[in-house]
Amino acid sequence: MITSRAAQDGSRVEQGLDDGAFGMHTIAEGRSFDCNHKLLVKRSWIGGKDDWLVTTDGSYDMQLINPITGDVVPLPSFTTVQELHIDTYQDDLHVIYEHRHIFRRVVLCQTPSSPNGHFAIALFDDGLMACTARGQPDWKLFTHPTQLFSGCYTDYPEVFLDAVVHQGHVIAVNEGGYMYSWSMDDPEAYPSKVTPPEFSEEHDTRVCYLATSPNNQLLLVCVHGEGKSYYEPRLRMVESEHDRIEKPAAISIHVYDDTEHVWRRTQTIAPGVSLFLGMNYPLYGRWSNVKSDRVYIANMAGNDSIIFSLNNEADSSIEVQDYPIEEQYHLLDGHSIRTPMWFRPTTPSLTARGA
Repeated sequence: MITSRAAQDGSRVEQGLDDGAFGMHTIAEGRSFDCNHKLLVKRSWIGGKDDWLVTTDGSYDMQLINPITGDVVPLPSFTTVQELHIDTYQDDLHVIYEHRHIFRRVVLCQTPSSPNGHFAIALFDDGLMACTARGQPDWKLFTHPTQLFSGCYTDYPEVFLDAVVHQGHVIAVNEGGYMYSWSMDDPEAYPSKVTPPEFSEEHDTRVCYLATSPNNQLLLVCVHGEGKSYYEPRLRMVESEHDRIEKPAAISIHVYDDTEHVWRRTQTIAPGVSLFLGMNYPLYGRWSNVKSDRVYIANMAGNDSIIFSLNNEADSSIEVQDYPIEEQYHLLDGHSIRTPMWFRPTTPSLTARGA
């Protein structure tokens, strides 16, 4: 997990952004480190996959960086979208496209190390979505389901919480649990609707994540619980649309049957494997000293991570895990502009050591 650097003076306010400082916790070894990197000087991550991070500064100069190899791949400016303008005079990151759209994160579905190169999706606060890929000099807007034709309507009522790539399509889920599918090659075409599963109404709030299983099936992961009943001032450079639950109570996982075109509730993902969700693209892990058959979700309910057991008979099906860099501090304490996120090095020498 990478996250903000702990405060050094007891003030509980993050320090070190100007010199590229950050915190890192190795899950397998259970050790925390205070780090810095020249590629993170005055930059914050807004997404990532494996050992690649999507980073930005306050003016939307976005880059894909690999802090292990030092590789940097610039992403196009949002100004490549016709009639879209960047406004850097406010406290939050947002763009103007007929009206104000607050930026949330970039879902890095494929990295520059992938055979086909990178593929990234930008999510905003009101349903606006855009994508870019290797060899593409611009961002292309997705046609929103509320649009009768391209450009008809841009005041979207539904927020997309997450998106993944599955079998050549982009699948996105909105705050109501409804899903839509676009071709990766033609995001401007009208999307098709994916019928959602039936949800339990026992709890008043749910947030949804998308993933693909180890055998390439589409997964819908929903956390159910008690929603926040008060306004919490923004503490980070980007807000998380998943940060809507104050008290997580349960988790549900549905797998999509591509043959029968139905969702099936499941209690397992793969034997001995755990799923790691958050601002990062979903990843799976299997380590001897890490609990298996769990879903680890970063940055939820004010904690570094919430761990959900997939075994209904477990004595404690929900655990809270914080990763202290110093005994008296947690990495999430104080005013942090960085969002805790899972990070998986793929360099063989580091992977062998469990980093």
